Amino acid sequence: MRWVVALMAVAAAAGLRFALDPVLGSAHPFPLFLGAVIVAAWFGGALPAIAAALAGYLVADYFFIEPGGFLSPRSAEALAGLGVYVVSSALIAGLGGAMHAARRRAESSEERSRADVTKQAHAAEELRSQREELRLVADTMPAGVVRVSADLRYVWVNRVFASWVGRPAEDIIGRPIVEVIGERDWRELRPHVERALAGERVEYERLARFARIGERWISSIAEPTRDEAGAPNGLVAVVTDIHVRRQVEAALNATREQLQLVADSMPAAVALCSRDLRYVWINRRYAQWLGMNAAAVVGRPIEEIIGASGGGCCGATPRAAHATPLRLTLRRRWRRFRARISGPTVLRT
Repeated sequence: MRWVVALMAVAAAAGLRFALDPVLGSAHPFPLFLGAVIVAAWFGGALPAIAAALAGYLVADYFFIEPGGFLSPRSAEALAGLGVYVVSSALIAGLGGAMHAARRRAESSEERSRADVTKQAHAAEELRSQREELRLVADTMPAGVVRVSADLRYVWVNRVFASWVGRPAEDIIGRPIVEVIGERDWRELRPHVERALAGERVEYERLARFARIGERWISSIAEPTRDEAGAPNGLVAVVTDIHVRRQVEAALNATREQLQLVADSMPAAVALCSRDLRYVWINRRYAQWLGMNAAAVVGRPIEEIIGASGGGCCGATPRAAHATPLRLTLRRRWRRFRARISGPTVLRT
């Protein structure tokens, strides 16, 4: 395309020179062709400008310089004009080529900049989309999720955690931990946070206090976040409400303690065994009968504690599970009678 522009510029200059020929005659044959050289240099650079200058010289020499013809002798004035034309064309080609190259570099840099801006816009949009997806996932979790920076400030929190502390998430982000949860809870939480910021995965349970829901048992897993160099720069924590579970465990432990007190006050030796014939629980009388500590007995097979022949004496045989209801009732009564006169009672789960 740039070569076509150069030839069209020469043709346009020649046409204009033909139009002015009645006025100019053989004088000033080259100035209009310098314009063609300028146009060629601007659009195509140095090489099209040189080509335009050469074509302009040939056209001017053949049509507008007297005597006509390429090999005709020239006057000193014509040679001086030719020298000026050559020097001017060379300067125009050099400067025009440099300007053309600079413009091309600027256009290329602008294209790269636009491409970079487009890539950055796509990357920013993808990052925003990923953050929205992460926010959606975090907000639908039944647990509290927080991210904390190295300077102990909340970077983001999910909806559940924000509801626990009774503040909007936007009001929590950027605030120090101690300002959100209070001095008392921060003193309990700080050792775990410091371990996570040192690069350690931390798991713990504690009784926390929240502004909106009060005291709750929580289980937390804190994982350190890292920068490009691999150094810890914060942490992400998932906090689960285990208050109901702890209450159930406490109630179960209390029931077990009451059962243990009742069983320990019984004069008979009583044991609870699993289907695989392992001790689940024994009372104090049974432990005394064995001459062992209850903790050392629980979980171990009956055969290991009282020997292979003792299983029948304790009335815990696998075939009992397949006995008829009448035979099973008779056997249980026989075991109770035998326990009164000779040994302990074993209950099978």
